[in-house]
Amino acid sequence: MPTTPTWALPYPAPTDAPCALPAVLDQLAARLDTVLGAIAADQATLGRPPTAVASYQSSTPQAISNTNRIVQFNTVEQDNAGMIDLGRQADRILLPRAGYWSVGAHLIGTNNSPGSYAGLVLNVANGASVVQFDDTDRDGAPADGELYSIGGLAQVTTPAAAWVDVRLGLNPITITFTTAVLWATWIADL
Repeated sequence: MPTTPTWALPYPAPTDAPCALPAVLDQLAARLDTVLGAIAADQATLGRPPTAVASYQSSTPQAISNTNRIVQFNTVEQDNAGMIDLGRQADRILLPRAGYWSVGAHLIGTNNSPGSYAGLVLNVANGASVVQFDDTDRDGAPADGELYSIGGLAQVTTPAAAWVDVRLGLNPITITFTTAVLWATWIADL
């Protein structure tokens, strides 16, 4: 019995006996069930891609010094794929799927002293390699209410060991802020 080239759907050949039609339809139904199930699974993922947003929001500013430059988060704003575990790793979002990821962060400063310097560094770990997006050429520290923002498109090939975090590139000085947000959204397969 012949099959279609793309989906391998069986169909009756002109030489098939009429009594073979029920068997062909049974095989076609089984194959369609498999194909449509795969399409439905992809649609569920495409309709709701893995997305996570972690934030730090408090009236008490978080202080980041040159010895510990990684921002810690205290709230899960959104996580539809189990990518954030504040109890174990409050500084990162895990990237559980290979593909292209939109990643970004922003920080709102508080009263920082003149001469302070800070820039955001967004790290995307992909197995043993780390890709950095940074704006460390920024002049000065975030003033009260000033927004620093950074983002990029990351390629993840080893999702078992992939994550994103945000750090501050600093002079040896402490920077304070009341709000920080880190996000990651899966965009497409490689």
